[in-house]
Order: sequence, then C-alpha cells, then structure tokens
Amino acid sequence: MDNLPAVRATMGFSPGFHIVCAAVGMLMPSFGILAAVHQTVQFLMLYLALAVTTVWLFARQVRITQNRLGD
Repeated sequence: MDNLPAVRATMGFSPGFHIVCAAVGMLMPSFGILAAVHQTVQFLMLYLALAVTTVWLFARQVRITQNRLGD
C-alpha cells in the first residue's frame, strides 16, 4: 500500500484527476513524483482558498463598519 498517501492526497481535487493519479499510482508505485507534485498543488490551492476567504471576510467587515459609521 505504498500509493495510499498519493490516493489520500487527491481528495478535494477534480474527480478525473483523482482517477488518473490513483491509476498511475497503482500501475507504477515507484512514480512518487506525481504524488509529490499533486500534494504541492493541493496545499497551494488550500492556501489560496484560505487567503481569498480571509481577504473577503476582512473586506466584508470593513464594509459593515463603514455602513455603521455612515448612519
């Protein structure tokens, strides 16, 4: 079960990409670079989502505060 981390790392991405990564991982267990690249992309997408959410929440709070000060 050497490819289990690669399969686990594919959760939360597009289904087609999961299937390709899982198939390559099962057919070629020594093909670890795909898992490493995929996990890196996964973390980058997570951090991007967190950054966008943080900026959106901050901007929303600023708008709420400005509306209250304007009244």
